Amino acid sequence: MKRSCTLLLQRNLPNITEKFAENLLRHNSNVTDLYVIESGSDDKNITRYETFHADWEDARVNGLRTGRGFNFGLKSLIEKGLDYEFIMMATGDTQLPEEPVVEMLIDEMDRAPKVGIISPIVWSWNERVTSFIGKKTTKAMYIPIPHICWMFRREAINDIILEKNPSVYDDFLYDGTNFRCYGVDTELMMRMYMNDWMFCVTSVTSQKEDYELTDRNYKKMKTDSHSDHRRLMWEEGLGWFERKYGFKDKHGLTSLLQKEYISFFNRNPEASSFVY
Repeated sequence: MKRSCTLLLQRNLPNITEKFAENLLRHNSNVTDLYVIESGSDDKNITRYETFHADWEDARVNGLRTGRGFNFGLKSLIEKGLDYEFIMMATGDTQLPEEPVVEMLIDEMDRAPKVGIISPIVWSWNERVTSFIGKKTTKAMYIPIPHICWMFRREAINDIILEKNPSVYDDFLYDGTNFRCYGVDTELMMRMYMNDWMFCVTSVTSQKEDYELTDRNYKKMKTDSHSDHRRLMWEEGLGWFERKYGFKDKHGLTSLLQKEYISFFNRNPEASSFVY
């Protein structure tokens, strides 16, 4: 078995899947297998790559979105007994450079056994990337970072899902009760530090997010336009913050993330070279 697999989360865009897969496997087929998570996609839009197809009625009508989609992908791996050392999870709008990204990320994680999740840098992240400019470096982050393409260490995942039943709609890797996922990636970063793992960003390699992909294709994808998604994500997210944490907005969760970050480095001073 290869050391890693890649989960690509997609909905009704086989041409985009093909483009991503061709680039990924051209440079990384020696170190990663590819599985496509089809988030309620039509049967005609399934590609030739090995697929986990969310084909039940609710998924076909509403899709799974990021949290439920990656919960489903992880659940599928577990049910198939596929125990990779590293799992890279990429959203459908991820664009990777023409280089061995997977191998480069694994090298960084091998170098730092306390890294539970690593994200290639996105150079359009403005002030969040200032300290990376002109450097090839990896740093632990306390600033919320969106899940576009993250590589997970399976051992760290196991700590997060310990004693939880594999689930799509409930709290598993992600909290699937938060449908459009506002804040769930911040929560997962926090949970990593709580379980004694770092969340890192690296500038050894990079990624891009195709921000216009959904707006160009939302009718074909059978999903919301970007503007409608943003509005609904905000409304649902505020309700989730209040139900779960008693917060009125995301700032409370961001403060908890920063608190756990500081606590991690107090417990692990030997990792201080990764402080952002």
